[in-house]
Amino acid sequence: MNELFTAYETILSARKSEGRTIAIQLGWLYVDTIEIIEKRANSHLQINIHNKLQLENWLESNHKIITEITTNPLIQCIDLPWLSILCKKFEIVLIVDVTIATTFNVEVLPYCDIAVESLTKFASGNADLLMGTFVLNEKSKIVQANKKEFHKFIIPAFEGELQRPACQIQNYESRVKKVSENTKTIYDYLNKQSFVKEIYSVLHHDSVGNFKKIRKSEDSFPGVLSVVFDEDLEFYYDKLQLTKGPSLGTNSQLQCLMCILHIMNSLKPKQEK
Repeated sequence: MNELFTAYETILSARKSEGRTIAIQLGWLYVDTIEIIEKRANSHLQINIHNKLQLENWLESNHKIITEITTNPLIQCIDLPWLSILCKKFEIVLIVDVTIATTFNVEVLPYCDIAVESLTKFASGNADLLMGTFVLNEKSKIVQANKKEFHKFIIPAFEGELQRPACQIQNYESRVKKVSENTKTIYDYLNKQSFVKEIYSVLHHDSVGNFKKIRKSEDSFPGVLSVVFDEDLEFYYDKLQLTKGPSLGTNSQLQCLMCILHIMNSLKPKQEK
């Protein structure tokens, strides 16, 4: 979140003088990401990730876009090459969070100004550290103009925090490869079951074409699935012999109530400003 905040706040500060203080949130994102957007921008708008016409109409007067490839928790994938062209047309900064898909599954940097990723997830594999990274597109004019400003908002890590990911990240690529294989196997199994009503993944009809444009190989598959069952959730949740917890990217399968957590958060009464 610090890396996302750093990227977001730097761009926000840089463009205030131009009157560009409105952010567009593409799709339903991670809860903390939404909180940052809501609290730091003068206003923001959430747009359906697949409604291209609606997005293009809004971009004529809105100035910064944050999205995830793929989104959390519905694993939707936007047409990133198309979005990149649109952002360049309106001189809009595009920030992409690649945590769910990972940098080993998709290629995003050529299509955005800033890419951010949580190192707590697949890069770690153990969910035992809090750290993130952001990568600047050197070809981005707004990035080049504000390169020194990004350091103002970074919370530096101490030595122990750097040593742990330095060890864990060595297995990042092999971990993602194995996770991709396992997730595809689970998807194929669930897709044949009568008790499964819907599976949200990059193979969903509204995302598969977009994902193919940025995936690095035919075997690339984000290691998260969101599933809708034909019974109340606890009917299946309590029976599954899987580790349960509020994260992702671990070395073992993990079952998480992320969809419900997101829905509950969206229903919370907003505090008065």
